[in-house]
Amino acid sequence: MPKLALTGGSYQARSVIASAQRCLNLFPEPMLQQQGEPAAFAHYPTPGLRLLSTLPQGPIRGIRQATTGQIYVVAGSGVYLIDPTAWTGSLLGSITSGVTTPVSMQDNTQSMVIVDGSANGWTIDLTSNAFATISDPSGLFAGADRVDYIDTYLVFNKPNTPQFYSSDSLAVTFDNLNFANKSSYTDKLVTLVVAKREIWLLGERTTEVWYDLAAGSSGDISATFPFSEIPSTFIDHGCAAKYSVATYDNSVFWLSRDRSGQGIAMQGAGYQNKRISTFAMEQIWADYATVSDAIGFVYLLGGHIVYVLTFPTADHTWAYDVSTNLWHEWLWTDSLNNEHRHRANCHYHVNGLNVVGDWQSGALYALDHNVFDDAGQPIKRQRAFPHILNDGKRMFYREFLADFETGNAGPYPDHPQGITSCTFAAPDGTLLENYAPHATDFQATWTQRAGSVQITGQQAVQVTGPAIYQLNAVPSLTDYSVAFRVVPLTPLLNDSIATLIGRSPDGANGYGAGIEISGGIYYAMLSGYAAVSCGSAPPDGWFDLSLTMVGPLIALRVQRSSDGLYLHPDGTWTSSADAAITEVDNTYAGPGSVFLTFNAIVTGPMATEDSTGLWTLEDGSTNAWEWDDSSVGNSLAIDNVVASTVPTPWQLWLDWSDDRGHTYGTPVPQTVGGQGEYLTSIQWQRLGYARDRVFRLTWTSPLKTALLGSFIDAQPGLT
Repeated sequence: MPKLALTGGSYQARSVIASAQRCLNLFPEPMLQQQGEPAAFAHYPTPGLRLLSTLPQGPIRGIRQATTGQIYVVAGSGVYLIDPTAWTGSLLGSITSGVTTPVSMQDNTQSMVIVDGSANGWTIDLTSNAFATISDPSGLFAGADRVDYIDTYLVFNKPNTPQFYSSDSLAVTFDNLNFANKSSYTDKLVTLVVAKREIWLLGERTTEVWYDLAAGSSGDISATFPFSEIPSTFIDHGCAAKYSVATYDNSVFWLSRDRSGQGIAMQGAGYQNKRISTFAMEQIWADYATVSDAIGFVYLLGGHIVYVLTFPTADHTWAYDVSTNLWHEWLWTDSLNNEHRHRANCHYHVNGLNVVGDWQSGALYALDHNVFDDAGQPIKRQRAFPHILNDGKRMFYREFLADFETGNAGPYPDHPQGITSCTFAAPDGTLLENYAPHATDFQATWTQRAGSVQITGQQAVQVTGPAIYQLNAVPSLTDYSVAFRVVPLTPLLNDSIATLIGRSPDGANGYGAGIEISGGIYYAMLSGYAAVSCGSAPPDGWFDLSLTMVGPLIALRVQRSSDGLYLHPDGTWTSSADAAITEVDNTYAGPGSVFLTFNAIVTGPMATEDSTGLWTLEDGSTNAWEWDDSSVGNSLAIDNVVASTVPTPWQLWLDWSDDRGHTYGTPVPQTVGGQGEYLTSIQWQRLGYARDRVFRLTWTSPLKTALLGSFIDAQPGLT
C-alpha cells in the first residue's frame, strides 16, 4: 500500500472523519499542491522571544512609540521613557497603584495620553517629557478604558455608561458639550476603537460606527460635537472583553457578545463583520470560567498578520493567522514542563522591532523569527493530525514518516538546557526549604521531604536526619547531568553520607551519587553499584562530582580541589578526566526528579543506653564514641548544585492515541538531523494495530525547522 499524506484534511482510507487538529507554536503555511507540493501546509516555528531589558516594575501594561519618536512603557504603576539603544527606562511618574490590567496610550503629536480604566488620566509632554495628571475644569473628563485618535481629536469611552467624549483639537483640554451617547440600542458602551478614520463604538450587545462630520473642512468645530453615527452601519454584535479589541488595516478584531450569547471571535471591516473563530475554538472558550479579561493585539511578521487573544484567568493564548485563516495555540512552557499563556501581554512595533511586554515581570522582548526559544526557555512545538479510520476495522501501521527540515542550526548545535543552578548564597541558619535564590541562581528552590537542612557558610548542612529535599525544577528529558560539590567538615563522623539522586521517582530510588565516610576513609559511591576509595586523609578542600545519565549509561566523575586530579576506578588520582564509576542500567528510564539527601548518625551528648543495651551513638565500625558538635549536624556539606540536560542531538517525538485523543502513549524519539540537513526523512516503523488512531509530533529544538509533510504506510485489516 502506498504512503498516504496526512494533510490539513482527514486521512481517507474508506471513510473521512473531520477532527480538530492542534497546532502548538506553529505557523501552518499553505503550499500549492497543484504545483506538485506533497502536502497542503508546511509548518514553521512561531517567533521566539529575545530579551531587550527588564524594567524595575512589572507587569508590562502598555507600550507606545509617539509620533515624535519617543518610546513610552507602563510597567506596574510606573511610566517609563525608554532608551531605544539599551532599552533601559527612566521613570517619569506613576499612575494608579495596585492595578495590573492593560492601559491605553495615544498621542495627538503634542502630548501622550494614558488611561487605565480609573477616573484619572495622565499626559506626557512630547517636547519636555513632563508627566502630569489630567486636570479638567469643564468636568467632562471622567477617565476611560481606551483612548484613540481621529482627525486631531482624542476620543475616550466613559466607563460604565453609554457615553463617549472627545478632547479639543490637538489638545488635552475639554468642552463639556463634546460628548454623545451610543444610542441605537440600550446597552452600555464597553470600549471604542478608531479604524479607517471611523469610530467603532462597541457596546455590551451591539456596535455602532461613527464618523467626523467636519472631515474635509478645518476640523475645528469647538462649539459642536464633531461626530455622528453613520446610517445603516448598525452591527448586532457587542464586546465580551474590553481589552480584546485590536485593529489592523481597516479591520477590527474582538471577542463578541450579542443578545443571544458570547464567545465568538469577530473581524469587522467596511461595516461588515464575519466570524473568524471555529466551533472547536468556541467550545474551548465556553469552558473557560472567565473570558471578560481577554487581551488582544495584532502583530505582523514574515508576512503573517496574527491576531493574538490571551485569556489570563484561563492561562491560555490563541492566535489567528489572518493570512491563512488558521488558528494555533501560542504558549510558554515553564521549567516543570507545564503549559501557560504566552509571555506577551501587549505589543507595539518600535523602530523595526515587534516589541512585547511580559505579563508577569518588567521584561521587554523582541518577537524574532530567527530566535527559537523564549528568552532561554525551550519552546514546545506540536502538530496533532486527524483521526485515521477504516470503517471501524483495524489497521496495521507499518511506518510513519515525517518530512522534516532543520536548515541552519545557528548557535544551538547540541545545546544543553539548564535545569537548575544553586549556590546556596543565604544567611547562616536559613532552612533549605526557605531558600530564596539570588541573582545568579536558576530554578533553585527545594521542597523538604524529611529531616532538616540549613545553610551554613553558604553550604547545605544536615541539622536533623536522615534529610531529604526535592528540587522543584523537574527535568523534562530523561538524559541529564547533575554536578555538585561535597565539602568535608569537622569533626569527622563515620557513616556520614551526602548524596544527590537523579531520575528519582520518590527520593529513595533512582541513581544516587555522593561521598561516604566509613572507618575514617572517604568513598565516592554510585548507590547500589560500586564505591571507590578516595583516601583516608581529609583532602584540602572539597570533591566535585558529576553524575551523568544518558539512556542506560550511568557515570560518576570525581575531581578533588586540592590538586585538580580526577578519581579513577582503581582509586588512583590522575589528570585524565575519566569516570570513577560507570554502570549500564535501565531500571530508572524516566526523567525523574533531583533529590538531595543526607544520611548520617545524628550526634548528641553521650548519655543513656537504649533498650538494646547499646549506646545510641556507638560507632559499630571502630567501637569509638562520638559526641555532639552543636555547630555541625553532619560532617559532609553540599554546595554548587548545577543540573542540565546532556548535550545530545535534538529530537522529534512521535506519540499516538488509540482512544480518540483522550490519552497518549509514551513518546518515541528520533534525531531531527543537523545543520544544513534540508531533506530529512524521519521514520518510525511497526507501530501496531488500531481502529481509530491520532498521531502527534512534538519537538523543542531551538533550530530553524519546518515540518513539510507527514505520511503513513498502513495496511487495512480484515476485522
